[in-house]
Amino acid sequence: MRRVLLNSLLCMIALSIAGTAFGQTTAQTQGAGQTSASAAQNRVVGEVTAVDVAGGEVTLKTDDGHAVKVSTDTRTAVLRVRPGETRSENAEHITLADVKVGDRIFARGQISTDGSSVAARQLVITSATAVAQAQDQNREDWRRRGVSGRITALNPSTKEITVEARSREGVQTVTVNAANVKLLRYAPDSADASFATPASFAELKVGDQIRARGDRSTDGSHFTAEEIIIGSFIRTGGTVTAINPAANEVTIKNDQTGNTLTVKIGQRSTLRRITPEMAAQLAQQRAQAEQQRAAQNGGANAQQGRGGRGDNAGAGRAGSGGGQRGGAGGRNFQQMFESLPAITLADLKKGDVVFVVASAGADATHATAVTLVTGDADFITRLLRFQGRPQRGPNSPGLPGDVVGGGTSPREQP
Repeated sequence: MRRVLLNSLLCMIALSIAGTAFGQTTAQTQGAGQTSASAAQNRVVGEVTAVDVAGGEVTLKTDDGHAVKVSTDTRTAVLRVRPGETRSENAEHITLADVKVGDRIFARGQISTDGSSVAARQLVITSATAVAQAQDQNREDWRRRGVSGRITALNPSTKEITVEARSREGVQTVTVNAANVKLLRYAPDSADASFATPASFAELKVGDQIRARGDRSTDGSHFTAEEIIIGSFIRTGGTVTAINPAANEVTIKNDQTGNTLTVKIGQRSTLRRITPEMAAQLAQQRAQAEQQRAAQNGGANAQQGRGGRGDNAGAGRAGSGGGQRGGAGGRNFQQMFESLPAITLADLKKGDVVFVVASAGADATHATAVTLVTGDADFITRLLRFQGRPQRGPNSPGLPGDVVGGGTSPREQP
């Protein structure tokens, strides 16, 4: 997911800068007979794996695993930009000697017929470390100044959204002021905000999941939003009953309800397989987490029995610490999830048990997959049992929120 965001940021930055800083070069090239459509194809993005300053070459690895040689000459413009920067005048002119292994690179130029090399006119570099730091800062700001939950009411005249907001502290009704804000909706096949598209207040509906960033009132009941992102996610699963490769669809039957759902696999849909080793590791972590919670609850009950105010305060601190540890565990799970084997529709077969997070379709029988998980049947079956239980977060059936749709839930252990 982070790599997808890196690509989106880098391409957006590079294209914006290229449109101004390199307008003359592009015009000259197109004047020689190259169309803008073909120019759009002469780009490659990836991670730097080697730099040959003397030879004027950079080797990059694209995200689909292909190695590409990028050659430069004295006319090649090499720029470095900060994450999110789109103004050409703020780009830093550098040399090939400043490019480092691990940097993300956008190369624009003539691509060879076999796609193995590029004669670059422009290189735009950004540091993966800098992007990661910017992402961390953004996530922290969302954590501190964000609210998430489900829409329960809409007031078009005042542009106010009533939200049932869930957190570790419980459920609270919050009125979100959505006037003059940046409003986005998640893409049907992705919970990555970088693929979200502009939306209007009129498109919102009761039941949508919402994330908003802004400022709360003193009592927490009102929220003035700066940015809002909306999704309409469902969580379901069951047994695969049919696979349609031509339509890129899989049909599943929910064994609990008997309902059948046709799930579209989009370009950005994530399909993973839970390995037996990971299932066992998660079971062990869950058991340890439950033991910790039991110990904390037992200690808190004993302190409450003594009736000491200081003891109760200590219990509160212990509970808070436990929550932090749970968050760390959630991050570990997120890393584990992303390391799982990726699969395709062709790897699925009838009879497989799957868990699906999807964007709701036009009717109850269709949806578009955001995440589909299969593999260890016992683990998947346990995930499906969460569907009938109260959620621990707005969208969480026990997986971290950014896995199960929109990142609105606390990162908790399954």
